[in-house]
This record gives sequence, structure tokens and C-alpha cells, in this order.
Amino acid sequence: MLARVAAVARSRGGEASTQQVLVIGAGMAGLAAATYLERNGVSALVLEASNRIGGRLETREISGFLADRGFAVILEDYPELRRLFKPSELNLSRFYPGLYLDMPDGSRALLSDPRRIPGTFAETVKVLRKLVASPRIPNRATSHPLDLARLFSMAPEPLETYLLAPFARAVTLDETLAAPVKLGSFLARRFLGGPASLPVSGVKELPEILAAKLKVQLGTRVESIASGSVRLEGGEVIETEWIVVAADPAGAASLLGFSQPPMADQGYAYFLAPERPLDLPAVYVPHRGRPIYTVAVITDAAPSYRLGDDPRHLVSISFSPEISATEMRRELGDLFPSFSSWEEIESAVIKAALPRSSTRLPLVYAKGVVLAGDYLASPTLNGAIESGRRAAELVMAAVYAKNKAREQS
Repeated sequence: MLARVAAVARSRGGEASTQQVLVIGAGMAGLAAATYLERNGVSALVLEASNRIGGRLETREISGFLADRGFAVILEDYPELRRLFKPSELNLSRFYPGLYLDMPDGSRALLSDPRRIPGTFAETVKVLRKLVASPRIPNRATSHPLDLARLFSMAPEPLETYLLAPFARAVTLDETLAAPVKLGSFLARRFLGGPASLPVSGVKELPEILAAKLKVQLGTRVESIASGSVRLEGGEVIETEWIVVAADPAGAASLLGFSQPPMADQGYAYFLAPERPLDLPAVYVPHRGRPIYTVAVITDAAPSYRLGDDPRHLVSISFSPEISATEMRRELGDLFPSFSSWEEIESAVIKAALPRSSTRLPLVYAKGVVLAGDYLASPTLNGAIESGRRAAELVMAAVYAKNKAREQS
């Protein structure tokens, strides 16, 4: 849609619009919206309250290693990612195509993708057979619409406990598995459709690629929004025909007065391990009974995260925010005999890390005010980019209509 609208809006020469669109928020939704606007001839200025870009995508240097804020991976099969970035722009390091799983007998097994790792078909079948050994009788009284918890309850109990539920809670950060089946199906297809990766310079690399081509003003806090104008902290008023509100859900709710959507927290930690705790750079998802969501040896998947000559391995942990740091370390000690030799370099809980589900708010919230954010599409990187694209399309459609009316007058 964007290409068609821009082509018509630019017809008879000149830019699509001389009016600058204000984009509030320099997370991926806001940067995507501004990128699509600029690509199609509409000037955009991104206003960011903090002193950095990227929103939830943040990477810092800790103890000679790169550390993303929370465990974040890039699914290369995200359709919006492929639409927004050129392949040449992304420099990615890939995880092993598979998962480490707990098994009913207490062992740990590697479930590989035999399509991408030749020779693993027999072992993959063996693992799956153990997980589907106890079929259940489906409950025909299941209510609709179906959520992941109800769907998984129809699967063999080992399959639910050791694969389906651990995978789903790791990506949705929701112990209740209340996410719609549509979201679970989308995420499963993306994991199966392509590699899970990390940018060589950390996840901050993605917003940096976009921001390098945009006008971004950091440290600029918006105090209030009205149709046709934005008031900044300090009293300055900027008049504009279109405003894209791409702040985080709490910020957008505060500015516009709607109720903040339910959010999920995430516990995460980083450790340095003298010995490699997992043989291959695959993500380990412990069974549902444990509060540890994921374990990943980051420097095996992305060696560039090691900045110096420290030979230790950077291990990323995500865990339930309901447990204490002491409980988290106790759980890791149960999972890894060598844990006593690991050095903790960071541990924290990210508040409001992900929306629990998408909301039904209208994208055009008020005259000249458009919303963008993952809470409007899906609680994923793909959802954030998609919402930014859709916001840009709405603005471009209005620009087209206005230009067409002007031409006909």
C-alpha cells in the first residue's frame, strides 16, 4: 500500500507533503513508522523522552561482554523484519536450529530441526515419541476462543509439560498461557521457518540501523498531545497535522488517557561460566515445573558478544519474575552441577517487558493522532514493526486523499 500511495501523492512532482509528522517514541514501532514515512516522501521527526533509542532493545557492555537487556532473539522469518531491513543491513549470528528439553526420565535431550541439520531425523523422532507416549482424550467442552493453555491440555501430558508449555511461556512470558492460539501458531511457524539469531553488536543494532537515516531528537519529553499539536515539557508547542504516538504502553496511556494494557514482567540474569554448560548453541527450555524459562550460551551463538580475551562463556538466563534471585540461583544449581563456579554479572526484573496480548484500540485514536506499538498487533518484534508500518500507511493514505482533493479543486 505504501508504494502505491506515495507514487500517487508524489505525482505532478514535488514531495508527498511538506508537513512534518511527529513520531513520539524511538522504539522499534516509532522508528519503523518514521522509516516508512521517509521512504515515501513524508518528513518525520522522532521525539524520544530518554537519552537513547531502541525502547526495549538495549545492549550494554558488562565485564567485557555485550549484554542485551533481557533474553532477546531475532527470528529471521519475521515477515515484517524482512520487509523493513535489506538483507545486507543485518549482520546476524545464529543459534543452533533446535531446543534442549528436559525429558520425563530426568535426562536432557536435544530436539533438532532435521530439515536444517542433516542426520538428526532419527534422534528427533526418538525424542518426540517419548513426549507423545501418553495420549489424552480431548475435552469436547472446551470453550472458544481457544487459548494456549486449553489447547495444550488436549496434547499428551509429556508433550505439554516438556515442550509446548515451556516454549510458549518462554516467548510470551506468561505462566498462565492465556495467549490466543493464533499467536502461538505464528511464533511456532517463525521458529520453524528460519534461524533464531543475534546481531553481532547486540540487539541495539536494529534500532541503530534505522535511526541513522532519520531525524531523532533525544531527551525530549512530551507533556501532552492534542489534535494538531504537541506540548513538550517546558512549555514549547509544536504544531503538526499528524502525530504518531509510538511510546511504550504506559507512556501512551498516560498521554492519551486510555487504560494501559496488561503487561508481563521478565526476570533475567547473566553469568560467566568457566566451562561450556551446553554442548551446542541451542536454547534450553526447562520443563514447566521449573521457574527458569530459558538458558542460552550467548557467546557460543554470537562470539562477537565477547569483547576481550576472557575465555569464559556468557550465559543468559530468563526466569519467572515471581521468584527471588536466591531461588533463581538455587534452581540453576539443580540444573547445572558446575554452577558453583559461575560468576553472576547482572540480575534484574524488567517491569512491563511485554504486553500479554494485543488490544482493540483504534489505530486512529483521534483526529490526526495515530497509535503504534506491539500492544496493537502482537507482543513481538514483528508486531512492533507491523504497527509502525500500519501507522505510516494511515498517514500516507490521508496525505494522498488531501493531495488528490487539492488537485481537483
